[in-house]
Amino acid sequence: MIKSIIDSRITEQLYKIYKLDIDGFVNNRKQVKTFNFQYEWPVVDFLEPIFMPLFQNIDSNFIYLTKGYDIALNEIYSKFAREDFIEFMRGNKTYTPRGRSKESIDIYYMIGLTIFDETFEWLVHNNVDVGYLTFSFQVDKFNNEDVLNSLMNNKWFVHDKN
Repeated sequence: MIKSIIDSRITEQLYKIYKLDIDGFVNNRKQVKTFNFQYEWPVVDFLEPIFMPLFQNIDSNFIYLTKGYDIALNEIYSKFAREDFIEFMRGNKTYTPRGRSKESIDIYYMIGLTIFDETFEWLVHNNVDVGYLTFSFQVDKFNNEDVLNSLMNNKWFVHDKN
């Protein structure tokens, strides 16, 4: 069993940008889990096998993508419909962010990724830096055990020792 963690730096930035409750609409902090992954290049080869099942199953309509890992410095997001983002992850250049034609997700050596539902409640924030990705989600809004198990059993998964 993984210990639930909240990355305070991420939640502080989310709070500043989105005026969220400090733990992202979760009253009980144990409901938020943080997973750490090591990843390899190219980025899409890492993201697709791990996150494609999540993106295909999560109840979310909007995904915002930004380069960089300090989301406080990246308040302008590229907005995707969920299906468009899946195509972008697969390398379909028809679905690139607005104004960035022929861009590939593989050039995003650092990315911030935020997923909202239709009411714009925060669901997922990914903070990708060189070598690691922190993945946080609200358990009460996502309960697909098959997808969670595939995430936790992925070869890139790094178990929290604390």
